[in-house]
Amino acid sequence: MSAQPVPLKGSVEAVESYTINPPTMLVDTTGSGKATELDQFTVTWKFTVNLDTGSGVGSAHFTAANGDALDTTSLGQGDPTETPDVNRVVEKHTITGGTGGFAGATGTFTLERLVNMKTGATSGSFDGSIVLQNGK
Repeated sequence: MSAQPVPLKGSVEAVESYTINPPTMLVDTTGSGKATELDQFTVTWKFTVNLDTGSGVGSAHFTAANGDALDTTSLGQGDPTETPDVNRVVEKHTITGGTGGFAGATGTFTLERLVNMKTGATSGSFDGSIVLQNGK
């Protein structure tokens, strides 16, 4: 019997740093959160953002408290909000595997967050599903 998808939901808080090289901006982020299947976790992500369109591509690395890791690739879109210097970012993550209990994992989730472009502070939530190969 093949593994079945289970919900993957959580929240994240992080701080981004930016390196601007027009027409792109490199985003380097470190944060933490809590999620189903991961429990408490730390996360790093890196994105290359097109400054003209606000679209970006990147990857993320989530590490659970027990040391198991989950990796993703991502497509994102950032757009200004009515609040000065605050952008709304929506990212579509594709799970590409990981280590430990996440080895061979697949699935997708959407991360929606707000980011203060002056301070780099960002927070939001994600929702999707994950298929765990070991039946965790």
